[in-house]
Amino acid sequence: GINAEYGIYFFHIIFLNIILATTLDSFEINSDLNTSFDFEMATDVATTVSGLVVGVAANNEFTPLAKKIDELTGGKLRAEWDIIGGKGKAGESLVILLPSPPSNFPQRIALVGLDSPAPADRKDSNMFEASESQFISHLARNAASTGFRALKGAGAKGTIAFDILFNDPKATAEGAVLGSYKFDQFKSNPAKPINVSLWSEITDKSTVDTWNQGVIIAEAQCIARDFANLPSNIMTPTEFANRAVDIFTKANLPNVEIKVHDRAWAEQQKMGMFIGVTKGSVEEPRFVEIHYKGNSDASIKPVILVGKGITFDSGGISIKPAASMGDMKADMTGAASVFATIYALARIGAPINVITLTPLCENMPSGNAQKPGDIVYARNGLTVEIDNTDAEGRLILGDALSYATELNPDTIVDVATLTGAIRIALGSKYTGAFATDTELWNEYCRAAYESGEPAWRMPFHGYTDAVKTRATPADLVNANSASGAGSCIAAWFLLQFVGNNRYLHLDIAGVMQLEDRSMSATSVRSLVQFCLNRAAKK
Repeated sequence: GINAEYGIYFFHIIFLNIILATTLDSFEINSDLNTSFDFEMATDVATTVSGLVVGVAANNEFTPLAKKIDELTGGKLRAEWDIIGGKGKAGESLVILLPSPPSNFPQRIALVGLDSPAPADRKDSNMFEASESQFISHLARNAASTGFRALKGAGAKGTIAFDILFNDPKATAEGAVLGSYKFDQFKSNPAKPINVSLWSEITDKSTVDTWNQGVIIAEAQCIARDFANLPSNIMTPTEFANRAVDIFTKANLPNVEIKVHDRAWAEQQKMGMFIGVTKGSVEEPRFVEIHYKGNSDASIKPVILVGKGITFDSGGISIKPAASMGDMKADMTGAASVFATIYALARIGAPINVITLTPLCENMPSGNAQKPGDIVYARNGLTVEIDNTDAEGRLILGDALSYATELNPDTIVDVATLTGAIRIALGSKYTGAFATDTELWNEYCRAAYESGEPAWRMPFHGYTDAVKTRATPADLVNANSASGAGSCIAAWFLLQFVGNNRYLHLDIAGVMQLEDRSMSATSVRSLVQFCLNRAAKK
């Protein structure tokens, strides 16, 4: 389990529902559950464009589209930009109202500073130096988000259009979509969503396709944010499974199979750690297994993504403090993130095989709950003493990882809001990454930087004594508060369930929240990019 008080440095977000029209084929579901959830996305962006975002580089040079508008308006953009002393720095924005805009242009034009990455910003002693293009992508996302917020604040409605910022259509699209996200569905008068679109004069097929891919990835991250932001009385394990099935059913994507497993299946699998965590709650557990076969070559092994799915974490008998316990509705962000990842990959049609596994349950205290001192049998046959019931994430993940080893994986990656200790170590800027080999770390680190979700490598080994202690009568103990290094101990515990497979553990507890305390679903973009890069290597 994790304690709350998390944050992230990313830009503020406001909600949007825009989705691309895609050609959809058949898809198979293996589930006996009802799926009544009504999931809708807007597909029509033909509403009136009320604002346009264009850029200003760090040398104060306008982008070509901004230059065109400036010329058509007799230098109005340049004059007003100079009045405010704009320098083209990141975070700068100016909305200019045009009472009589040139033909086909909207009344509101947002100039946003693009900045440029300083060489010092690219130096990272963490075994990787990001390229200039990867930092530019990060700046493009932030600039697009800044432009959306500026235009929304200036009264833009309907649709906001975007120029391509930093010549990066994908990052511009991601920033536009994520910048328009807002979780306000429980407000009496929620804001009307504002669509985003590529400026209509941009028609180059490669550019449009790349923009569309960015929209797909960011929309998937918004779905994960919705899942994580929903209160736990709604987002139960059963509801998560129902919504996952319903989303894929309505998308009707090819090469996808969903299996929703129940408690009886978990018992048949001898998932004693997973079942032990579920005992304290009246909510029934679920284990959602999704297969996407994007590559018809049977020799291509799948990347397996495992997500922690604690839909509410009270800590169990080892109960958490009351302060910020409500944030533990989002202790299933790992599960939401891997679900969103496979959904994005399926929509893109990525030529890769991927499986996602999400064990879903609550961690609650009751007369039936497991207790400190209990001993359970893990799926792989090891016995585990429960020292702390609030160290439950590693228990449900351990059994899921054991199951993953039998699915012929190329690589196993788990994603979890696992430990409060990772925030102490890395704050709210970096994901804690634990990799079994340097090649795997370099692959993920590159994808993380490309996606604007930086990670920091943490040590995997050297913590045997903290988990295999003489003081426990079992093979392992699930927690050892006397040893410190809580994130590393948790990671080493998980390592006992993956065999000799390539394995990456991502602890996202430190980056789980945005500045407004809504949930970020950080890791979706980097996981999608990791899989796309892996597919390109095959």
